[in-house]
Amino acid sequence: KIDALLPPLPSGGGVTVEIGDMGQMSVSYDSKVDMLALGNRLLDEEAMYVPFLQLAAMLNLQRVLDKLLNFARVVRNVLRSEGIEEPKDVIPAERLARVMARILLEIGTDGKHQADSFESSLERALLQLVRDAVDAKGLDVTKVTRMLWDFLPPEACDFVKHYTAEVDFAIKWVDSVLRPTEASQGPDPSLMEEPTPSWKYRRELQEVAPCASRLYEAAGLPLPRDLEEKLYKCAPYMTAKQLAYMLRCSEMDAALRKRLLFLLRLKNRVEKVAEGYGG
Repeated sequence: KIDALLPPLPSGGGVTVEIGDMGQMSVSYDSKVDMLALGNRLLDEEAMYVPFLQLAAMLNLQRVLDKLLNFARVVRNVLRSEGIEEPKDVIPAERLARVMARILLEIGTDGKHQADSFESSLERALLQLVRDAVDAKGLDVTKVTRMLWDFLPPEACDFVKHYTAEVDFAIKWVDSVLRPTEASQGPDPSLMEEPTPSWKYRRELQEVAPCASRLYEAAGLPLPRDLEEKLYKCAPYMTAKQLAYMLRCSEMDAALRKRLLFLLRLKNRVEKVAEGYGG
């Protein structure tokens, strides 16, 4: 038997659970949990992350989780050493390019790499891409893919090569987000002057199927030949009550009566199935 005991979350005031008169339940946490401190403990303390690795091992995901924790330590180390505390701190483009270059180059170092102040070749290449994105020119997908192959550490590069299609799709998606779209033309005001479909296609509809009032008026009389032909075509679209009403007509073509009776029984069967569906 394999089990894993997860550590308790740090909390200053606990959890509040409220159950209402009608059985509704709401759970609220206190506001004293320092999520930043919790994240640092998860990355640094074995007592915090080892149980999660054990749990991931049961799901055959230990290697994946271990790589994610390693990458999170790299990102934290880069942000700390570059003095990035808020999103605005990555501005201007030169600073953003350096942060991205360091993160890519330090993959696999577990956040222990000590960077120098020199500008890397990857940083220079990324700076042009960042400037193109800022200028709303999107990303050069081929150039970004080639850059990943050339500069990433061996293990990360193998991942990119193994999942080339997925990485290419992700880069193209980012390119579509950064690239400007065509201005919307807005609604066409001329459409407001067009008649409604029920009026616009009224004549065409009457040629295919008779209106309901004409059917009800003709139900007690012998049906004209043209009405029988239209009724034969539109019968599948009529309701069960309409079909039952039309079957009251005493003088009707035998084939038409047979068709209406068949459709009526079929629709009644469907209604019974619909009423009993799901118990």
